[in-house]
Amino acid sequence: MKYDKIALGVKIAMVVLLFAYIFMLTSSSADNKKPLEKVADQVISTKIKEDTGIREEGAKELKRYYSLNAADIDGFVLYGPAGTMDVGEILIIKAKDESQMEDIRTSVQNRIDEQLKNFNGYGTNQTELLNHAVIRTNGRFLFFAVGDQAASLGQSFSKSVRK
Repeated sequence: MKYDKIALGVKIAMVVLLFAYIFMLTSSSADNKKPLEKVADQVISTKIKEDTGIREEGAKELKRYYSLNAADIDGFVLYGPAGTMDVGEILIIKAKDESQMEDIRTSVQNRIDEQLKNFNGYGTNQTELLNHAVIRTNGRFLFFAVGDQAASLGQSFSKSVRK
């Protein structure tokens, strides 16, 4: 009798913990229905664009920099370097499916590696920024930034996709 009550209490506690775990998993993942533009607007302000000198770029640059086709993803926002000696970049991608995320992340890492190779030996400021690049993923979203404000932009991205 005493053991039955203990067993019942353990079962109830396990069910409560299971529901709490499921709630945590579902509430911490990205809202994959959130529009890409809304996430981008919450992360990248006009002031950031002006301060960093980055410029908005399109599908051609996405292919050139990252070897990604715009038609293969749900959407993207890309701000690239203003000049040949600049490394400032911001990329937000929304994949069509989470199974694409590993390949997208690899493409971004390849971009960083290529830029490090390009600036090796003479671009000390550029290599420093590239070594502190931020890559974050959440659900079907990927965020990538290089620049003085990369860390704070990464935090803004994380907050944006959790809202």
